[in-house]
Formats: sequence, C-alpha cells, structure tokens
Amino acid sequence: MLIKDLMITDPPTLERNAYVYEVFRKVNERGIGRVIVLADGNLTGIISTRDLVNLIDLRCGSSCEKSDVYGMIYRTAEEIMSPQPQVAYEEMEPLDALTIMVARNFGALPVLNSAGRLTGIVTEREMLLLFQDIDELLSVRRFMSKRVKTAYKDATVRDAVSIMAKGGFRRLPVTDETGKVIGIVTASDIVRGMDKEIRKGNPEEYVRKPLHEVMNRNVLTVRPEDSVNQAAAKMIIERVGSLLVLDENGKATGMITERDLVIALYHQLHLTLK
Repeated sequence: MLIKDLMITDPPTLERNAYVYEVFRKVNERGIGRVIVLADGNLTGIISTRDLVNLIDLRCGSSCEKSDVYGMIYRTAEEIMSPQPQVAYEEMEPLDALTIMVARNFGALPVLNSAGRLTGIVTEREMLLLFQDIDELLSVRRFMSKRVKTAYKDATVRDAVSIMAKGGFRRLPVTDETGKVIGIVTASDIVRGMDKEIRKGNPEEYVRKPLHEVMNRNVLTVRPEDSVNQAAAKMIIERVGSLLVLDENGKATGMITERDLVIALYHQLHLTLK
C-alpha cells in the first residue's frame, strides 16, 4: 500500500487571495478540517480548523462585536495560512508519511505527484485505516490523556474558543452541575457554527451562545482496556476525532484522539519492524 491508496483526492482548495469567510465555508468540506491554499494552482499553504479557532480568539477578544468579526473574515487566506507545508508523495510508503506526522506534529499532509502537482491530502483519519491490518497489542489506557479539560454547560462559545486556543486542542467535553459529561463541542463545530452565522449576517451573536445550545449531545466513549485498534475502528465508523473514557458517574477520566492513535500506530509499526 502507498500513500496514493490512502489519500483523499480532490481536497478543498482556495487561492491565496481568497477571503477568510470563504475558508470558513470550505474547511469542513468532506470532514477533512483543512483547506489547501494555492498560488496560481501550486501549493503554497494550508489552513486548519485550529487555525480558524485561534483567529477567532485573536480577533474577537472579550466582546466580539460585528466590526471585529468582519475585520477577521475579510482578511485573506495568505495572511492566516501555514506557509509551505510539509508534503507527502503519492509513491511514499505510509510509514514514512506517518513518521513525518508524528515527528513534526502534523495532522495532515498535502500529497503531490511526481511532477509536484497537488493530487490529494492524507490526514490522521486515513492513517487509522492501517490498524485493520495489524494485531491488537496496545490498549487505550496506555495512550489516552488522563487529564481532560472540560467546560460548564453555561459557558459561552467564546469561552470554549479561548480554552481551545490557549490549551492547543480541538475538543471540549461539556458538563453539568455535577461534573457529568452531557455533550462535547469541537473546533469543527465552532467553525461550522460561525460559518452559518456569517451567512445570516450576525456572527457576533454565535460566540455569545451557551455551550448547551450548540454542543453535540451524542458523546461517544471507549473503555481504557479496549485496544487502540478498536478505538480506531470506532472513530472511522462514527467519523469522529476523539472518544471519551467515563467513570460510573459519567465524569471524564480520559480522552483518546486521532493524534493519540497515530502515535500508538507509529509505536506499534516500529515495534513490529524491530
């Protein structure tokens, strides 16, 4: 198997002079969470949902007035992109691309052909497909995060943006008065919600909404003794980027993400090669 067998073809793209409001519309296409930025048809940058959440945090401040939002969305893609991203090639072995993703902390790699033209993108989720061909050796407990940051249900979207930007993560479980998890909000949810409100003409109202109005109530879980292979399969089937570990009272005691599973995959594949 080669990267060309795993990659997503025809990924979302925009030219570098496109406005940020166009990025908001494109970034969640096909569940990729990224837009590739082009200059005259050639790869020049990449923008992720995390970049957009960081931008909202930077430009909205504590009040987030309409002028703040419109000042944000009329910037260009070139101003906010990560320039000259690391790439993979169609004929590359998946393990080589996986090593780049783990070593450089990248969640996705644009894919080029032998002529240097963009042909696709490979993300952490595609890498999880490799778990179906390897033995169940490693547990969720070994790779999950045991300290889970949460937000109270009455906190606002703006509060969630601030927590995500400062903590450098994309997923935030939402709790009730007892600390029980009742939902989850992700960077993709926030970007999607902001895009919807931008189209309506009142995006500044969205960031003031309480999380219990915007969160996803379908909280997907995994047991710490489950294998990472099982966790990967569940994420792929459910098309989610994380699974929670809950105690008997419904409180979060752990979380495993696509990034954690990519690291587990990297460890197991290198262990197998020894």
